[in-house]
Amino acid sequence: MGVPMLRGYSLKNRISIFVLMVLSTLLIGAIGYAYIKINIEGGRASALDSLYWAVVTISTLGYSNNGIYLTSEAGKLFSIFVISMGVFVIFVGVQIGVGPWFEHKLETIMEKRRVAIPKSGHVIVAGLSELGEESMQELISRKIPVVAVDSDESRLRPLIERNIPTILGDPTRVDILSSANISGAKALICTSDDTTNAFVAITAKDMRPDIRVASSASKRSSIKVLKHSGVNSIARSKWISGEMLAARAMGEEETSRKIDEAVFLHHIMVNEKRGMAGMKMSELSSETGMAVAGVRRKGDFHAYTPDMRVKEGDVIILVGPRESLRRDA
Repeated sequence: MGVPMLRGYSLKNRISIFVLMVLSTLLIGAIGYAYIKINIEGGRASALDSLYWAVVTISTLGYSNNGIYLTSEAGKLFSIFVISMGVFVIFVGVQIGVGPWFEHKLETIMEKRRVAIPKSGHVIVAGLSELGEESMQELISRKIPVVAVDSDESRLRPLIERNIPTILGDPTRVDILSSANISGAKALICTSDDTTNAFVAITAKDMRPDIRVASSASKRSSIKVLKHSGVNSIARSKWISGEMLAARAMGEEETSRKIDEAVFLHHIMVNEKRGMAGMKMSELSSETGMAVAGVRRKGDFHAYTPDMRVKEGDVIILVGPRESLRRDA
C-alpha cells in the first residue's frame, strides 16, 4: 500500500513532498497560463487570473466562461498537460493521506486476528513453499499444533484468516525463532531453498541443540551441508522421484519396486496377531514408527483421518524409509 518510492519516508516527509508537488504544479500552471495568454493568444492575464486558472484546471473542475481560458493549440496542449499533472498530484495525495492510515488499520486488524503462539508441543514450519504448506496441512490433519514462519506476508495472510499461528520474518534470525517459541517446539521443518534451510538449521541448533530438524533438499550436493548444519532428517523427493521415473521408463520394475518399498510406501494387514484393530489412525504412527497415509478397506482407499479406527482386514499404508518400520508392527 502506498506509492513505492515514498514507502521509506515518514508521514511528515510524505506530506512535505505532497505540498511541494502541489505548489510546484500550481506555479507551473499559473506561469504557463500567463505566458500563453499574453504572448501567444495576445490576451491579458493578471496574477489572480493565472492562479485561478491553475487551481480549477489542476483540480479538473473546469472554469467559468469569463475569459479565463486558453483557446490556442499551444494553450489546449498545455491545459492537457496541467490536467494530467493535477490528476497525478491528487493520486499521490490520496496515497499519502489515506495509505498510512489504511496500512495502520490493516495491521491492527491482522494483529487482532493473530492467534497466540503455542508455548510447547508445536512444530515450526519455516518457509511456506508448496512443500511447506503440504507439511503444515499434514500436521494440522493430525491435530498437531503448528507455527508458520515466512518473510512474505502475502503467504501468511490466508493462514491468519484460518486462525493458524504465524510469525512474519526471516526464520534464520534468532529473534524470529524465539518469537515462534522454539524453546518449547517439538520439531522444526525447513522447506525453503537449500541454503536458507541450512542457515535456519544452524540458528535453531545453536539456540536449542536437542530440537529435531527436518529439511527438504532440492540438490544432492546440499545433503552433506544440511547434515553438517544439524538437520536430523532430509527429504529428497525430487531425487527419489527421478530415480523411480528413470527406472520405470527403462522397464526396471524391480529397481522401481525397491525404491518404492525403501522410501515411500509400506503395507501392513490388520489382523488378530498384530492387535491393531480398533486403533485410531492417529495412534498408528507411534505404534508402527512411521507416518500413516491412510488405509485400504475392501478395495477403497481412505485418506488419513486422525479419529478413524482401523478394522481387521484393513491394509494400513505407511510412508517412510524401511529402517523406520518397527519389527513388531
